[in-house]
Amino acid sequence: MSYDTYRETPDMAESTDMSDLRDALPHIQPRAPSPATNQQQMQNLQNLILTAVNNAIADNNELWEERFSSKDEEVRDLRRRLAESERRQPSGMGLPRAQEAEFRKTALAKLEPYDGDKKKFRSFSESLELHFNANSAYFSRERNRISFALSYMSIGAAAALRTEWVERRKIAEERSDAGEITLLESWAHFERTLKDHFTDTCQATNTKLYNKAQCLVKSFLEGGESEYENEEYR
Repeated sequence: MSYDTYRETPDMAESTDMSDLRDALPHIQPRAPSPATNQQQMQNLQNLILTAVNNAIADNNELWEERFSSKDEEVRDLRRRLAESERRQPSGMGLPRAQEAEFRKTALAKLEPYDGDKKKFRSFSESLELHFNANSAYFSRERNRISFALSYMSIGAAAALRTEWVERRKIAEERSDAGEITLLESWAHFERTLKDHFTDTCQATNTKLYNKAQCLVKSFLEGGESEYENEEYR
């Protein structure tokens, strides 16, 4: 091809229209956006918060289980120390035995049998304290306090604990286990055992955590002031 012929040949880039190129390409529909609605977003947030609270409640339950398990070790240590103290104590000290006070009736109403309901435990404990104060001479002996309390633990979980306590006492006496007997005659130990079994501490803590979460979710959805700031939920 001569130079003059080449100059007369039109350039392909210049002869092709850009609109023709666009039309030649396949037409692709843009994907429509699908964002979650406001209501879905709020629901997702509520689920996240409640999940976090449920996890916190589970952790709290594990914490209380660990605390209750540690009580067994404390009891074993106390029993060991009591047994050692009993062995070191000299027998036959020659002291006159004090005359035991007799139980006398009071104007207080008779206690209702306790069934182990945690919601009733506080009332049961307060009633016991009233009777102890009204008959202080008789209840100065811790064994009398324990026997009095056990006599009203006749239903449900309370009755099960009473049976366990009586059986432990019977076995300790058969084995002449002075340390175990001393422990079972300790009102402080008995009272602590009652609280470990029937105080509603764990449930109250879980309810408080759940209420906090509900208030946070409600406040966020309504856009108002959260009741979480009130003293009731702190």
